[in-house]
Amino acid sequence: MTWLITHIVCYFKTALFVTVNAVVASIGGLISWVLNLLPTMPQAPSVPGPLQDGMSLVGYYFDVGWLVAYITGFFLLMGVVFLVMIPLRWVKAAD
Repeated sequence: MTWLITHIVCYFKTALFVTVNAVVASIGGLISWVLNLLPTMPQAPSVPGPLQDGMSLVGYYFDVGWLVAYITGFFLLMGVVFLVMIPLRWVKAAD
């Protein structure tokens, strides 16, 4: 009897997962359809030659990638701190 019940439960789980996957796939298809309705974006204007040379020169002597990563990490950690402070204030653990 338990064999029958476990198989029935397994069939229900499979049906649930297939249904959830179909819903997720249909949402993805809907998003794709809506995005295809949007007009194509024009090309970005080109950067003038001297400005492009100056930006590449700055990029050669001063690496900007680590600065962007550190600033992003800082704001991410500050957001986490602010999110953690909300429940702490509710329980009066932080002022």
